[in-house]
Amino acid sequence: MEPETRIRPISSFGITPAQVQLMHDTALELAERVGFLVRNNGVLRRLDGRPGLTVRGSRIHPGRKRMAQFLSTHRARHNDPPTHPNAPPTLFVSDRPLHLVDDDLKSLRPFTTQDVIDGAKLVEMLRDKGVNGGVTGLPSDVPARLAPFEQILIALRYGRNGGYSSHGFTLWHARYMEQIARALGQPYALGVWTPSPFRLEGNELEIVLAMEGAFTSLGVGSMPLMGITAPMSEQETWIQALAETIGAATILSEMYPGVPVDFWPHPKSADLSTGGYGAGSPEWSLLDALKYEILPFYGLRPPWGRCTSEGPAVPGAQAQMERTAAYLSGYLQGYRFFDAGSLAGGDVFSPVQLFYDIETVQWCERYARGIAWRDRIEGLDRWAEIASSDRLFAEDPAEVARMRQTYWTPRFFKPSTAGQYIAIMPDAARDALAEARRLIAAHQYEPDWKKLQEVQKIVDHARQNA
Repeated sequence: MEPETRIRPISSFGITPAQVQLMHDTALELAERVGFLVRNNGVLRRLDGRPGLTVRGSRIHPGRKRMAQFLSTHRARHNDPPTHPNAPPTLFVSDRPLHLVDDDLKSLRPFTTQDVIDGAKLVEMLRDKGVNGGVTGLPSDVPARLAPFEQILIALRYGRNGGYSSHGFTLWHARYMEQIARALGQPYALGVWTPSPFRLEGNELEIVLAMEGAFTSLGVGSMPLMGITAPMSEQETWIQALAETIGAATILSEMYPGVPVDFWPHPKSADLSTGGYGAGSPEWSLLDALKYEILPFYGLRPPWGRCTSEGPAVPGAQAQMERTAAYLSGYLQGYRFFDAGSLAGGDVFSPVQLFYDIETVQWCERYARGIAWRDRIEGLDRWAEIASSDRLFAEDPAEVARMRQTYWTPRFFKPSTAGQYIAIMPDAARDALAEARRLIAAHQYEPDWKKLQEVQKIVDHARQNA
């Protein structure tokens, strides 16, 4: 029989190499002309007179040749391959949320420690569904300063992806986080997010300066807000994001020549009603989707996958519309790594939304797989025999096997006739909550007790010195 191929739907902007080169050249010119506002006099003195950098007053101007030199070493470290079309999707659950959607799907409440434990158990039990992550939020019933360490302990105790926290933004936290990373046998990286437009300052930079010699790598990000802190143009906002990240990364690589420095432009859209982030909007998705076509110019692939943050705070029609649009457009473009379970731009977690997201990405995966195709049709005799008989194709074992292999079989979003709905009254949210409780109750996991005890000692010291 002629082997099957697959015809797959794809999504692409069709940006040419010349267009990306134009953006790149403009970004380097912009970074050189504008320079970076630096209010730390120690940094200004340290970099004054360095080759390729010009200090004028409180601004540092990286030269284009110096930025090109940085990019040469950066590209030598990065040649990230594209994702294979058959790669399964991975859903990442963030530890950033501060609020949990209550069971009524209308109310929000702060996380308790037990909520965080339950979330960690749920994530661990959903690993076979492609779910990745540690805890699902920050506990509010412990001292705020110690809450990030509680996240780490809970994640280590109840799942295989523990040992980190996105919270803890002070130097005091960073010193303990570095000890925890060492105890877990992990490298310790720091990040600096440059405020737009073109500022190299903030608590993250101060932590980097204080932790010199303790970190093994640096990441530089930028989140210019289109129309607010960057021009009202997708292309120009992206150019500014490149200029801010490449320029700042060049400056930091000069400060720390032995430390690998990566850059991650992360431009965002605004919400006209508030002036804040427009999570879930078409513009948000367009700016994020551009990463997949611009970053390969630098040997990079989007490190966090497709940013699919949603605007609403609770599951519902808006959340599902935004998530489905982001998943499908991202999947067709080549993304295989997505956010899941979070709402309100990442500030809220919902187990119901997590189950909805698992089912949604499975729908997108099935659609993106496309259709089987043969250039020569064979088996006409068998086909004609079944078609001319009293049998259905659904009664043929070979056809039944193909049906099971091909059709998408939803768990919560099932098709229904009016009669079936009246008889059953299905409730996807109720079923998702019941499934979450079942999985949490069935959780069994044995952590690495030795590593957990080492981290516990560090956390105990932090508690005594909080």
